[in-house]
Amino acid sequence: MCLPSTLAWCLARDAVPSPPWLRGETLRARFAIRPFLPPARRPPFGLCAPRTHSEPCSPPRLRETPACPFPPSPCRRTSCARARGTVIAGNKFKMSLGLPVGAVINCADNSGAKNLYMIAAVRNQGRLNRLPSASPGDMIIATVKKGKPDLRKRVHPAVIVRQRKAWRRRDGTFLYFEDNAGVIVNPKGELKGSAITGPVAKESSDLWPRVAAASGTVV
Repeated sequence: MCLPSTLAWCLARDAVPSPPWLRGETLRARFAIRPFLPPARRPPFGLCAPRTHSEPCSPPRLRETPACPFPPSPCRRTSCARARGTVIAGNKFKMSLGLPVGAVINCADNSGAKNLYMIAAVRNQGRLNRLPSASPGDMIIATVKKGKPDLRKRVHPAVIVRQRKAWRRRDGTFLYFEDNAGVIVNPKGELKGSAITGPVAKESSDLWPRVAAASGTVV
C-alpha cells in the first residue's frame, strides 16, 4: 500500500528522535527554566497565613517588658532621687525651673554659710547643651563661696526652698519669692543647721519633713 508523500514524511519525522537542543524538557533541566511565579505575600502582623488544615491559629507573640513598680503620673514629676545614697519618697507637680547650674543663692539656715554656688542638679534627666536646672523642693550639689572656713571649698548637698522665678500651682495661683535660697542638708535629708530664716515653699516642706520641721513659715 502506498502512502501519500506528506503522511510518509510525518511518520518518518516522528520516528527519528529530535536532537537534545530542540527538546523542551532537556532545556528546562539543563538551564533550570522555571515558569515565573509572583512572590508570596507576607500576612499582616498579628494574622496567620491561610491554612489548608483545621489547626487553630496561634496568637502572636508579644515582647514582654518588665512593669515599673512606681509608674509616674502624666502630670507629675516623680521626686525619687537615688544619688550619693539619697532616697526621697514623694511626688511634686511640674513647675518652672528657675535655678540653672552656676546660680548663686542665699543660704537660709544657721549653719554658717552665707551663699551657695550650684554645681549640679540631682535627679535631672536633662538635654544636650541645656544647663540642668532646679526648683523649690529639688536637691542640688553646691559649694559655699562665703561662710565658715570649714564649710568652704567642699561639696555639700542642699535643698531649694525659695526661688524668684514665678511658677503656677494646680489651683491656678502664681507664686514667687523675693530671693533664691536653699539650705544645706546631708544625703538623708537632715539639716546641717537648726533653724531656717524666711518662708519656705510648700513644695519643699512636703518632700522634706526635716525642712518643714525647722521652717517658721510655709507658703
